[in-house]
Amino acid sequence: MTSAVLFDLGNVLFRVDFMRAFAVWSEHSGVAVDELQRRFTVGESFHRFERGELEEVRYFEHLASELGIALSHEQWVYGWNSIFSGVVGGLEARLSTLAERLPIYAFTNTNATHQVVWEELYAELLKPFRKIYVSSQIGMRKPDVDAFRWVAQDIGVAAASVLFLDDHPDNVEGARAADMSAVHIEQPHQVLEVIDGLIR
Repeated sequence: MTSAVLFDLGNVLFRVDFMRAFAVWSEHSGVAVDELQRRFTVGESFHRFERGELEEVRYFEHLASELGIALSHEQWVYGWNSIFSGVVGGLEARLSTLAERLPIYAFTNTNATHQVVWEELYAELLKPFRKIYVSSQIGMRKPDVDAFRWVAQDIGVAAASVLFLDDHPDNVEGARAADMSAVHIEQPHQVLEVIDGLIR
């Protein structure tokens, strides 16, 4: 039996598109978008930024070296924060209805720079959530099994009674390894279908 629903944020509740960041940085640097995409890696520095172990200015210094371009701090931030591109239609009302039936939470791998933006952009969408677990605040990130176990313990329910939704297969597997039920969200409409099944 489901005691709590745990959502990922990016590409589950709202759309995230890193190509938008590359487009901004391409405009300011003159380097082609596809070349910037080729150079960009989701490596240890990215993970440290998401665990709150690396400051914003240091991460952008790393990006400057990795991408081989020189931008102002403002240009880095503007591109970095341009990735958000809207909410899945019909989601706000469904989340409010779901929150009347079951406690809802979120667990997101994100950094402090992005958090400032999505908290403001999606304030209404996120109102029904009892708590949002942010990797850069708790010092742990998905798909680490210990991170999922810690979240379940903090919620105060058995991991086996948590239903988790995420768009990354590795995160889904991490949740399952922590004994959670998990759904891989491949298309936005799947989120609506899962919620509809819970509120019927």
